[in-house]
Amino acid sequence: MKRFEENHLSMFKIVDIETENHALVIDPILPLKSARIRLKEVIFELGNAVQKQSTNITGITEEKMQRRQKMTDETFVVGQLVSAFAIAKNLKALDADVNYSITTLNRMPDDQVGIICDKVYVKAKENLPDLADYGITTNVLDELKALIDNYNAKTQVNKVAVNQRSEQTKVIAKLIREGKAILSDSFDKLMLILRNTNPEAYNAYVAARNSMPKRHAKKSNGEVTEEEAGNLTGMVSDKADEIPIAGATVKLTGTDYKTETDSDGEYLFDSLPAGTYTVEISIIDYQTATLTNQKVIAGDETIADFEMQKA
Repeated sequence: MKRFEENHLSMFKIVDIETENHALVIDPILPLKSARIRLKEVIFELGNAVQKQSTNITGITEEKMQRRQKMTDETFVVGQLVSAFAIAKNLKALDADVNYSITTLNRMPDDQVGIICDKVYVKAKENLPDLADYGITTNVLDELKALIDNYNAKTQVNKVAVNQRSEQTKVIAKLIREGKAILSDSFDKLMLILRNTNPEAYNAYVAARNSMPKRHAKKSNGEVTEEEAGNLTGMVSDKADEIPIAGATVKLTGTDYKTETDSDGEYLFDSLPAGTYTVEISIIDYQTATLTNQKVIAGDETIADFEMQKA
Protein backbone atom coordinates (compact mmCIF):
# COMPACT_ATOMS: atom_id res chain seq x y z
CA MET A 1 0.00 0.00 0.00
CA LYS A 2 1.41 3.35 -1.05
CA ARG A 3 1.94 6.20 1.42
CA PHE A 4 -0.67 8.24 -0.43
CA GLU A 5 -3.21 5.47 0.13
CA GLU A 6 -2.17 4.92 3.76
CA ASN A 7 -2.78 8.60 4.48
CA HIS A 8 -6.24 8.45 2.94
CA LEU A 9 -7.15 5.28 4.84
CA SER A 10 -6.02 6.88 8.07
CA MET A 11 -8.15 9.92 7.33
CA PHE A 12 -11.16 7.72 6.47
CA LYS A 13 -10.83 6.01 9.85
CA ILE A 14 -10.68 9.30 11.72
CA VAL A 15 -13.77 10.54 9.87
CA ASP A 16 -15.50 7.27 10.73
CA ILE A 17 -14.68 7.65 14.43
CA GLU A 18 -15.86 11.26 14.61
CA THR A 19 -19.08 10.64 12.67
CA GLU A 20 -19.76 7.59 14.86
CA ASN A 21 -19.35 9.81 17.92
CA HIS A 22 -21.99 12.16 16.51
CA ALA A 23 -24.25 9.52 14.98
CA LEU A 24 -27.26 10.72 16.97
CA VAL A 25 -27.36 13.98 15.02
CA ILE A 26 -25.98 12.62 11.73
CA ASP A 27 -28.15 9.54 11.21
CA PRO A 28 -31.51 11.38 11.14
CA ILE A 29 -30.20 12.89 7.90
CA LEU A 30 -30.77 9.71 5.87
CA PRO A 31 -28.36 10.42 2.95
CA LEU A 32 -25.64 11.12 5.54
CA LYS A 33 -26.45 7.90 7.37
CA SER A 34 -26.15 5.96 4.12
CA ALA A 35 -22.82 7.64 3.38
CA ARG A 36 -21.56 6.85 6.88
CA ILE A 37 -22.49 3.16 6.51
CA ARG A 38 -20.84 2.90 3.10
CA LEU A 39 -17.66 4.58 4.36
CA LYS A 40 -17.45 1.92 7.09
CA GLU A 41 -17.78 -0.77 4.41
CA VAL A 42 -15.05 0.84 2.30
CA ILE A 43 -12.70 0.92 5.32
CA PHE A 44 -13.41 -2.75 6.02
CA GLU A 45 -12.88 -3.73 2.37
CA LEU A 46 -9.65 -1.74 2.27
CA GLY A 47 -8.38 -3.62 5.30
CA ASN A 48 -9.07 -6.95 3.62
CA ALA A 49 -7.43 -5.85 0.37
CA VAL A 50 -4.31 -4.59 2.15
CA GLN A 51 -3.99 -7.88 4.05
CA LYS A 52 -4.34 -9.91 0.85
CA GLN A 53 -1.86 -7.67 -0.94
CA SER A 54 0.84 -8.18 1.67
CA THR A 55 0.12 -11.89 2.25
CA ASN A 56 0.32 -12.80 -1.42
CA ILE A 57 3.87 -11.58 -1.93
CA THR A 58 5.63 -11.70 1.44
CA GLY A 59 8.86 -13.67 1.18
CA ILE A 60 8.12 -15.11 -2.26
CA THR A 61 10.30 -12.76 -4.31
CA GLU A 62 13.23 -13.03 -1.90
CA GLU A 63 13.13 -16.85 -1.96
CA LYS A 64 12.92 -16.87 -5.75
CA MET A 65 16.04 -14.69 -5.97
CA GLN A 66 17.90 -17.02 -3.60
CA ARG A 67 16.98 -20.03 -5.74
CA ARG A 68 17.99 -18.15 -8.88
CA GLN A 69 21.41 -17.32 -7.45
CA LYS A 70 22.11 -20.93 -6.49
CA MET A 71 21.01 -22.11 -9.93
CA THR A 72 23.10 -19.59 -11.87
CA ASP A 73 26.18 -20.21 -9.71
CA GLU A 74 26.00 -23.96 -10.34
CA THR A 75 25.18 -23.46 -14.04
CA PHE A 76 28.23 -21.23 -14.42
CA VAL A 77 30.52 -23.88 -12.91
CA VAL A 78 29.08 -26.72 -15.02
CA GLY A 79 29.13 -24.56 -18.14
CA GLN A 80 32.77 -23.62 -17.68
CA LEU A 81 33.81 -27.25 -17.17
CA VAL A 82 31.94 -28.36 -20.28
CA SER A 83 33.43 -25.39 -22.14
CA ALA A 84 36.93 -26.58 -21.22
CA PHE A 85 36.08 -30.01 -22.66
CA ALA A 86 34.59 -28.43 -25.81
CA ILE A 87 37.67 -26.28 -26.41
CA ALA A 88 39.99 -29.24 -25.91
CA LYS A 89 38.01 -31.26 -28.48
CA ASN A 90 37.51 -28.26 -30.83
CA LEU A 91 33.72 -28.47 -30.43
CA LYS A 92 32.89 -24.83 -31.14
CA ALA A 93 29.12 -25.27 -31.24
CA LEU A 94 29.11 -26.97 -27.83
CA ASP A 95 31.32 -24.25 -26.38
CA ALA A 96 28.90 -21.58 -27.66
CA ASP A 97 25.97 -23.42 -26.02
CA VAL A 98 27.49 -23.63 -22.54
CA ASN A 99 30.02 -20.80 -22.16
CA TYR A 100 28.18 -18.11 -20.16
CA SER A 101 29.81 -15.73 -17.70
CA ILE A 102 28.23 -15.29 -14.28
CA THR A 103 27.61 -11.63 -15.15
CA THR A 104 25.68 -12.61 -18.29
CA LEU A 105 23.59 -15.10 -16.34
CA ASN A 106 22.83 -12.57 -13.60
CA ARG A 107 21.66 -9.98 -16.12
CA MET A 108 19.23 -12.29 -17.91
CA PRO A 109 15.46 -11.83 -17.37
CA ASP A 110 13.89 -14.38 -15.04
CA ASP A 111 12.22 -16.44 -17.75
CA GLN A 112 15.28 -16.52 -20.03
CA VAL A 113 17.80 -17.52 -17.37
CA GLY A 114 15.85 -20.69 -16.57
CA ILE A 115 15.88 -21.70 -20.24
CA ILE A 116 19.63 -21.06 -20.57
CA CYS A 117 20.45 -23.00 -17.40
CA ASP A 118 18.39 -25.93 -18.65
CA LYS A 119 20.21 -25.80 -22.00
CA VAL A 120 23.58 -26.01 -20.23
CA TYR A 121 22.29 -28.99 -18.23
CA VAL A 122 21.04 -30.79 -21.37
CA LYS A 123 24.32 -30.26 -23.24
CA ALA A 124 26.31 -31.52 -20.27
CA LYS A 125 24.09 -34.59 -19.96
CA GLU A 126 24.48 -35.37 -23.69
CA ASN A 127 28.26 -35.43 -23.26
CA LEU A 128 28.34 -36.98 -19.78
CA PRO A 129 30.35 -40.11 -20.77
CA ASP A 130 33.25 -37.88 -21.89
CA LEU A 131 33.18 -35.44 -18.97
CA ALA A 132 34.46 -37.54 -16.08
CA ASP A 133 37.95 -36.04 -16.35
CA TYR A 134 36.40 -32.56 -16.17
CA GLY A 135 34.62 -33.10 -12.88
CA ILE A 136 31.13 -33.61 -14.33
CA THR A 137 29.32 -36.60 -12.82
CA THR A 138 25.73 -37.81 -12.66
CA ASN A 139 25.47 -36.42 -9.13
CA VAL A 140 26.65 -33.00 -10.27
CA LEU A 141 24.04 -32.89 -13.04
CA ASP A 142 21.29 -34.20 -10.76
CA GLU A 143 22.04 -31.38 -8.35
CA LEU A 144 21.92 -28.81 -11.15
CA LYS A 145 18.64 -30.23 -12.45
CA ALA A 146 17.12 -30.02 -8.96
CA LEU A 147 18.15 -26.36 -8.67
CA ILE A 148 16.61 -25.59 -12.08
CA ASP A 149 13.35 -27.36 -11.21
CA ASN A 150 13.15 -25.59 -7.83
CA TYR A 151 13.69 -22.22 -9.46
CA ASN A 152 11.09 -22.81 -12.17
CA ALA A 153 8.56 -23.94 -9.57
CA LYS A 154 9.12 -20.83 -7.46
CA THR A 155 8.91 -18.61 -10.56
CA GLN A 156 5.42 -19.93 -11.26
CA VAL A 157 4.34 -19.36 -7.66
CA ASN A 158 5.81 -15.86 -7.82
CA LYS A 159 3.96 -15.12 -11.04
CA VAL A 160 0.62 -16.10 -9.50
CA ALA A 161 1.36 -14.10 -6.34
CA VAL A 162 2.38 -11.01 -8.29
CA ASN A 163 -0.75 -11.17 -10.41
CA GLN A 164 -2.85 -11.45 -7.25
CA ARG A 165 -1.00 -8.52 -5.70
CA SER A 166 -1.56 -6.47 -8.85
CA GLU A 167 -5.28 -7.17 -8.61
CA GLN A 168 -5.36 -6.11 -4.96
CA THR A 169 -3.43 -2.94 -5.85
CA LYS A 170 -6.18 -2.06 -8.32
CA VAL A 171 -8.87 -2.88 -5.75
CA ILE A 172 -7.20 -0.60 -3.21
CA ALA A 173 -6.94 2.27 -5.68
CA LYS A 174 -10.63 1.84 -6.60
CA LEU A 175 -11.71 1.83 -2.94
CA ILE A 176 -9.63 4.90 -2.16
CA ARG A 177 -11.35 6.72 -5.02
CA GLU A 178 -14.74 5.59 -3.74
CA GLY A 179 -13.98 6.72 -0.20
CA LYS A 180 -12.88 10.12 -1.44
CA ALA A 181 -16.05 10.40 -3.52
CA ILE A 182 -18.20 9.57 -0.47
CA LEU A 183 -16.58 12.45 1.40
CA SER A 184 -16.61 15.01 -1.40
CA ASP A 185 -20.03 14.18 -2.86
CA SER A 186 -21.94 13.44 0.34
CA PHE A 187 -20.25 14.37 3.62
CA ASP A 188 -18.70 17.67 2.53
CA LYS A 189 -22.06 18.90 1.24
CA LEU A 190 -24.54 17.36 3.68
CA MET A 191 -22.58 18.14 6.85
CA LEU A 192 -23.28 21.82 6.09
CA ILE A 193 -26.79 21.12 7.41
CA LEU A 194 -25.24 20.81 10.87
CA ARG A 195 -22.89 23.79 10.65
CA ASN A 196 -25.30 26.06 12.50
CA THR A 197 -27.58 23.59 14.26
CA ASN A 198 -24.80 21.40 15.67
CA PRO A 199 -21.42 23.11 15.23
CA GLU A 200 -19.69 20.56 17.49
CA ALA A 201 -20.47 17.71 15.07
CA TYR A 202 -19.67 19.85 12.05
CA ASN A 203 -16.33 21.07 13.41
CA ALA A 204 -15.36 17.53 14.45
CA TYR A 205 -15.98 16.37 10.89
CA VAL A 206 -13.98 19.24 9.39
CA ALA A 207 -11.04 18.48 11.70
CA ALA A 208 -11.17 14.79 10.78
CA ARG A 209 -11.43 15.62 7.08
CA ASN A 210 -8.29 17.78 7.33
CA SER A 211 -6.31 15.22 9.33
CA MET A 212 -4.42 13.83 6.32
CA PRO A 213 -0.85 15.18 5.98
CA LYS A 214 -0.50 17.77 3.24
CA ARG A 215 1.70 16.79 0.35
CA HIS A 216 4.00 19.14 -1.52
CA ALA A 217 5.49 18.67 -4.97
CA LYS A 218 8.35 20.70 -6.36
CA LYS A 219 7.48 22.89 -9.31
CA SER A 220 9.60 25.22 -11.41
CA ASN A 221 8.15 28.26 -9.67
CA GLY A 222 8.07 26.85 -6.13
CA GLU A 223 5.85 24.21 -4.50
CA VAL A 224 2.33 23.02 -5.06
CA THR A 225 0.03 21.73 -2.34
CA GLU A 226 -1.96 18.49 -2.21
CA GLU A 227 -4.86 20.19 -3.97
CA GLU A 228 -2.58 20.67 -6.98
CA ALA A 229 -0.67 17.37 -6.82
CA GLY A 230 -1.40 13.74 -7.65
CA ASN A 231 0.31 10.35 -7.74
CA LEU A 232 1.36 8.24 -10.71
CA THR A 233 2.04 4.56 -10.07
CA GLY A 234 1.91 1.21 -11.83
CA MET A 235 3.52 -2.14 -12.50
CA VAL A 236 6.05 -3.00 -15.21
CA SER A 237 6.06 -6.61 -16.41
CA ASP A 238 7.29 -8.85 -19.22
CA LYS A 239 4.68 -8.98 -21.98
CA ALA A 240 5.31 -12.67 -22.69
CA ASP A 241 5.03 -14.15 -19.20
CA GLU A 242 3.74 -11.26 -17.03
CA ILE A 243 6.70 -11.57 -14.64
CA PRO A 244 7.43 -8.18 -13.00
CA ILE A 245 10.56 -6.37 -14.12
CA ALA A 246 12.71 -4.91 -11.34
CA GLY A 247 15.22 -2.13 -11.88
CA ALA A 248 13.56 -0.59 -14.93
CA THR A 249 14.12 3.16 -15.31
CA VAL A 250 10.90 5.17 -15.35
CA LYS A 251 11.16 8.82 -16.29
CA LEU A 252 8.82 11.63 -17.23
CA THR A 253 10.19 13.07 -20.45
CA GLY A 254 11.05 16.75 -20.32
CA THR A 255 11.16 16.83 -16.51
CA ASP A 256 13.58 15.94 -13.73
CA TYR A 257 11.25 13.20 -12.43
CA LYS A 258 12.89 9.78 -12.58
CA THR A 259 12.61 6.55 -10.56
CA GLU A 260 13.11 2.77 -10.83
CA THR A 261 10.78 -0.19 -10.41
CA ASP A 262 11.15 -2.12 -7.16
CA SER A 263 11.53 -5.87 -6.70
CA ASP A 264 7.81 -6.31 -7.44
CA GLY A 265 8.04 -4.32 -10.69
CA GLU A 266 6.18 -1.34 -9.21
CA TYR A 267 7.06 2.33 -9.54
CA LEU A 268 5.68 5.44 -7.85
CA PHE A 269 5.85 9.17 -8.48
CA ASP A 270 4.51 10.73 -5.29
CA SER A 271 3.13 14.27 -5.29
CA LEU A 272 3.43 15.19 -8.96
CA PRO A 273 2.08 18.54 -10.08
CA ALA A 274 -1.20 17.80 -11.85
CA GLY A 275 -0.85 17.81 -15.62
CA THR A 276 -0.10 15.70 -18.68
CA TYR A 277 3.14 13.72 -18.97
CA THR A 278 5.03 11.43 -21.33
CA VAL A 279 6.17 8.32 -19.44
CA GLU A 280 9.21 6.45 -20.74
CA ILE A 281 10.41 3.08 -19.38
CA SER A 282 13.69 1.45 -20.32
CA ILE A 283 15.84 -1.50 -19.25
CA ILE A 284 18.49 -3.63 -20.89
CA ASP A 285 17.24 -6.42 -23.21
CA TYR A 286 13.82 -4.77 -23.64
CA GLN A 287 12.36 -2.31 -26.11
CA THR A 288 11.78 1.13 -24.60
CA ALA A 289 8.11 1.68 -23.78
CA THR A 290 6.54 5.13 -24.05
CA LEU A 291 3.13 6.40 -23.00
CA THR A 292 2.13 9.88 -24.13
CA ASN A 293 -0.57 12.20 -22.81
CA GLN A 294 -0.76 10.47 -19.42
CA LYS A 295 -2.87 12.68 -17.18
CA VAL A 296 -2.16 13.11 -13.48
CA ILE A 297 -5.16 14.44 -11.59
CA ALA A 298 -4.85 16.66 -8.54
CA GLY A 299 -5.57 14.86 -5.28
CA ASP A 300 -5.85 11.45 -6.97
CA GLU A 301 -3.73 8.43 -7.82
CA THR A 302 -3.37 7.42 -11.45
CA ILE A 303 -2.39 3.85 -12.37
CA ALA A 304 -0.42 3.22 -15.56
CA ASP A 305 0.82 -0.36 -16.04
CA PHE A 306 3.36 -1.31 -18.71
CA GLU A 307 4.13 -4.55 -20.55
CA MET A 308 7.69 -4.63 -21.88
CA GLN A 309 8.63 -6.52 -25.04
CA LYS A 310 12.01 -8.19 -25.51
CA ALA A 311 14.42 -6.35 -27.78
